[in-house]
Amino acid sequence: YSGGDDLAIYGKWDEVLDLLYDLSQLIRKIIPSITVSGGMFLFKKKYPIGIAYFKARGLEEVAKNDRRPGEGGRIASNIFEVGENTTEKSLTWEEASRFLKYARALSDSNVPSSYLYKLYSIGEMIEEGEIARALVTYAYLNVRNQKSFEEVQKITNNYLIDYPREQNEEETKIRLLKFRTVVNMYSLL
Repeated sequence: YSGGDDLAIYGKWDEVLDLLYDLSQLIRKIIPSITVSGGMFLFKKKYPIGIAYFKARGLEEVAKNDRRPGEGGRIASNIFEVGENTTEKSLTWEEASRFLKYARALSDSNVPSSYLYKLYSIGEMIEEGEIARALVTYAYLNVRNQKSFEEVQKITNNYLIDYPREQNEEETKIRLLKFRTVVNMYSLL
């Protein structure tokens, strides 16, 4: 469906995300001053498509509200985890596309899913305000699972920080919160 400057696409979630990313890049290439915002709502086959459409439109509004000058557009989805207490509730198109690439590579790797789900749980601890416990658990997890951590770092171009060796606590928290999106995508693949 296309109406005015709105477009609705229905299909397999990861292919739709790829298509939306490509479209956003093409539009920005043709008209650099335009920002493209999107909402993506994932649902089961028997879910009412009309309700899904309006939920996606609501997520698009979230993405529009998160826009920053000079940054370009954003996308929001019911599978994205960026943190309830953060100012942004959406991802840039580049982040969403990069996270999908990470999830695809992780699903083709030997990284145990249990390790990834533990990382997700650590992000939840941070979300709940248990920062000290989360960071200690994260450091302990990576010492005990050095091979898995190194493989995840390799796959994600060092997205996760080697805490406490790299002492950037704030950036570690932000990345662990957002990495939950990678785990969600991994689970859906």
